[in-house]
Amino acid sequence: MRSTERHQLKQDKFAATTAETYSWALGHQKQVISVTVAVIVALALILGGYLYYQHESQQASFQLNQAMRTYTAPIRPANMPAQPGEESFTSIAERANASRPKFQMVAEAHPHTDAGKIGLYMVGITQVEAGNNSAAEATLQKAANAGGKDLASLSNLALANLYASSGREQQAIDIYKKLIDKPTNTVNQSVARMALAQVYTNKDPARARELYEQIKKDDPNSAASTLANNRLEALKQ
Repeated sequence: MRSTERHQLKQDKFAATTAETYSWALGHQKQVISVTVAVIVALALILGGYLYYQHESQQASFQLNQAMRTYTAPIRPANMPAQPGEESFTSIAERANASRPKFQMVAEAHPHTDAGKIGLYMVGITQVEAGNNSAAEATLQKAANAGGKDLASLSNLALANLYASSGREQQAIDIYKKLIDKPTNTVNQSVARMALAQVYTNKDPARARELYEQIKKDDPNSAASTLANNRLEALKQ
């Protein structure tokens, strides 16, 4: 199989995996959107690792897989002991702090591979989850410039979410609008519009309603449309 065909196969699988998990991501808007999408992207990359023949890419994908195992480990109640042989944590912040060095290792050891770039992005996500916003901002900006448009849009979405949650709403709005204007496989227009509408909910409800109506118009039979309709009903109350 020629390299161009392998690349196309990888891209097709990436897009299909993202589409299949789209509904789930929209249904968990209260979480950091980029975190859920990050898991999807990383897993798609790992599953596609068999298409890589270069040793470094294979090694980087394996290390990213190990880091993702820690990142997706279950959260247990603080008073519940850990199960023997099973990795678990008592808080999201604790899990983020445990997985971040593993992502950092992938990013530093394999900076030119896709897995290494995803690792850098995940370093930023775990910094957000651990409450280290200043470090997260710098890391996500770096990740946005490290790879192609799909990783850049994920990183910018995470950055916008960080701005929105820390009172820098105008910076968040500017990024969301750019993401709407230039959708990608990882962040389509409905996801960006949903995030933007959430920012406008309190400061400009009329604008939020317009965005929700646009989502319903563009994807009338989707989970995004259902969620947008629920948000519209909430605005009426």
